[in-house]
Formats: sequence, C-alpha cells, structure tokens
Amino acid sequence: MRLSRRALLAATTAATSLSSASPASAADRHRKLRTGFERLAADGYALLDGQRVGVVTNPTGITRDARHIVDVMHADPRVNLVAVFGPEHGFRGTAQAGGSEGRYDDPATGLPSTTRT
Repeated sequence: MRLSRRALLAATTAATSLSSASPASAADRHRKLRTGFERLAADGYALLDGQRVGVVTNPTGITRDARHIVDVMHADPRVNLVAVFGPEHGFRGTAQAGGSEGRYDDPATGLPSTTRT
C-alpha cells in the first residue's frame, strides 16, 4: 500500500496533536497570547537598555491598537531606536509592487530605513 504525501501529513498532524494535547487548567484558559514586542514593552525594554536598536519588521508589525511598533518604540525615551530594516515594499508597505524603496528616511520618524528585495 502506498500512502500519499497528503494522507501522511494529515496522519502525522493528527497523531502529534493528540499526543501533545493536555487538559487546559483554568489559569491557562485565561492567559492571553503576547507577542515578543508586547513582552519587551511590558518589561520596560530592559533587554534594550543602553543599546542602539535596529528593528527588522514589515507592515504587519503593529500593536493591538494598530500602531506600528516602530512608531511606539521611537516615541519611547527608553529605546534608542537608530534604524529600521524592512522587506521589498518597505516596513510600512508603501513601495509599488516590483519596486524597492532601497535606503530612505522614514517620513514619520526620520529614522534611516533600508529595504531589500
């Protein structure tokens, strides 16, 4: 009998999820998922203390209230944000399809930004 890739993947996924499933405690059900940025901000940016910071991000790098993490970090005096690195269309997604923004200063923050294709 020959098993297709799709059937093998489905069986493996089902077996893995069943073997790792455990009943959630009441505490686990009430904890909310936090992003890395949320954890960093909640800790007062302690990991970044005294560091020059460059952020690698894209247009989806936003907070729960839809502010871009670059804007949030730039406005916070505890973070020495010095550069932003993004994908082909820029970290704000402003370049046209097929085009690259290359090196430019972000108009909202004045920070140097570099994009790569």
